[in-house]
Amino acid sequence: MVQPSGNPRNRPIRNTFVISDLHLCEAEPVQPKRPLWKRYKQRDLFVDHEIAAMLDHLQDQVDGPAELVLNGDIFDFDAVMQIPSRSQRRAENMRISWLEKRRGLAPTEPKSLYKLRVILRDHPIIVQAWKAWVQAGHHLVFTIGNHDMELHWAAVQQELTECLTTEDGRHRIRFCSWFYLSGGDTYIEHGNQYDVYCLCHEPLWPTIRPPGGKPRIRLPMAAYAVRYMINGMGVFNPHAESTFLRPFLGYVSYFYNTVAKIQPGLPFAYAFGAGATLVASLRDGMLPSERDPFHLEARVLDVAVASEATPAQVRALDALKVHAAVFRPWQVMKELWLDKTFMLLLLILGSFQVMATVHALTGVSMWWYWALVALLIPPFILWAHRDESDVRKYNQELRARLQHIARVAGVRRVIVGHSHHEEHSVVDGVELLNPGTWSPAYEDAECTIRLGRTCVVWVRPSQDGTRTAHLMEWTGDALVTMDESHMPDTQRRPDAPPHDIPQAV
Repeated sequence: MVQPSGNPRNRPIRNTFVISDLHLCEAEPVQPKRPLWKRYKQRDLFVDHEIAAMLDHLQDQVDGPAELVLNGDIFDFDAVMQIPSRSQRRAENMRISWLEKRRGLAPTEPKSLYKLRVILRDHPIIVQAWKAWVQAGHHLVFTIGNHDMELHWAAVQQELTECLTTEDGRHRIRFCSWFYLSGGDTYIEHGNQYDVYCLCHEPLWPTIRPPGGKPRIRLPMAAYAVRYMINGMGVFNPHAESTFLRPFLGYVSYFYNTVAKIQPGLPFAYAFGAGATLVASLRDGMLPSERDPFHLEARVLDVAVASEATPAQVRALDALKVHAAVFRPWQVMKELWLDKTFMLLLLILGSFQVMATVHALTGVSMWWYWALVALLIPPFILWAHRDESDVRKYNQELRARLQHIARVAGVRRVIVGHSHHEEHSVVDGVELLNPGTWSPAYEDAECTIRLGRTCVVWVRPSQDGTRTAHLMEWTGDALVTMDESHMPDTQRRPDAPPHDIPQAV
C-alpha cells in the first residue's frame, strides 16, 4: 500500500515540474530475422539521455528546492516480458504459469518487485539522474497511473526509494495513490480515473485475493489488453493510438502492407489475447477488494498525508471516478472487437448452415454458399468500419468532472497525463495542462515518425507572489515555451496571443 512521506518539508516548494507517461520498460533484444518486432521497445529509442540532460538543465534554473512530479505511467509493468531464472524462482519459491511465461508476470508483490528491478537495470542513466536530483535537495513525487499500478506495493516503493537515495533523503521521495496537491494551488493526477478501461477500481484498496491464490493488484481491462494482446502482437505500438485504434478497413490495409511480413499469424495471436483479456478482466473486476475495516480511517489518512490533502478531499475525489467497463461485459467485448469476430463467424457458419439445409431440401449446388457470403460481407464491412472505439471518450469524461475536481481540491489549475497529447487550455474557468508523453510513440512500425513533443509543465512563482503554469518543450539543450498557434482554438488559453513567440529558458 502507499505510505505517506516520512517528514514534513522544512521549506516551501515554489517550482514544480511535471512530466508524464515515460513508459520505462525492459530493453527488447533485436531479432535479426524480425528487426521490427517491438521496435518501440529497443534500446536506441530510450529517452534516458534526454531526461537526464533536462533535469541537469532544470537544476540550473531554480533557486532552492524544487519538486519533480512523475505523473503516472512512468514505469510500464504490463509490458515487461522477462521472467526469473529457475534458480531465482526456487530461491523465492515463485511459481510461474505457462501464460506468464508467454505474456508477462502477474501483479503479485514478489513478481512486481522483480519487474521493477528489470526496468531499473535497463535504465541506469535515468535512475542516476533521479538520484542526483534527490541528492541535490530536490523532491521527487510519484503519482500512480494505470500501467504502473504495481507501485502500490510497499516492497516496490521501498526498493525504488533505496535505489534513489540514502536514509537522510527518504523524506524527499513520496508515492501518491492517484493524485497530488502541489503548493495548495495545483491539482496533479495521471487521469486514468476518468477512463472506463484504465481506472483503478478502488485506489484506497487496490489489491484482490483470488480464491486459493495470493494477493495481487487489480488491473484494469486495458492493462490486461497490453499483457495478453499487445505483448503477443509486436507490430502494434501501444503508445500510439493510430496504430491500434483503426477502422476495419484500416486494419485490413495495415495487415496487408505491414503485419503480414512480420507476423502472419497475428489473427491467431489476437484471438487468443482478446479472449484471455476478456476472461481476466471480468474475473478480477468482479472480485471484492481486500479492505481492512479496522484501518479504514488510517488508510484514508495515509493517502491524504502523502497527497498533501485532507481525508475529506480524498473521499470526494475518489467518488468522482467513472464506472469501470468490466461491469458492462458487452462494452468490453466491443472494444476488443470480439463482437465483430463473433458476427463474422456467425455470418460464415450461419450461411453454411442455411445453404446446407437448402441443398438437402432442393439439391441446389453448395457453390451458392459463396454467393451468399459475398452478399453478406459488404454490409458487415460497412458496419464494422463505422463502429468507433470508446477509448477517445476519456477527454469528455475528464472535462465533465473538471469543475468538480477543482472545487474539491480548492484550486483553479489541474494537470493530467494519460492521453499522450500535450495541452494547455482553459475549460469552464479551470486551467488544464497535459505534458503529453515521452514514450516511444511512433506512427510507423519502423519508428521513424514520432508523434507528439517531449514536454514538461513548469509551475513557477510570478511577480505577484502567485504561481503560473507553462507548457514547455525540451529541445535537447533548452526549454522552449510551446507555440500555441498549432493548437486548436478549444485548446488555447484565452490570454494567448495569436502567434506565441517561442522563448528558450
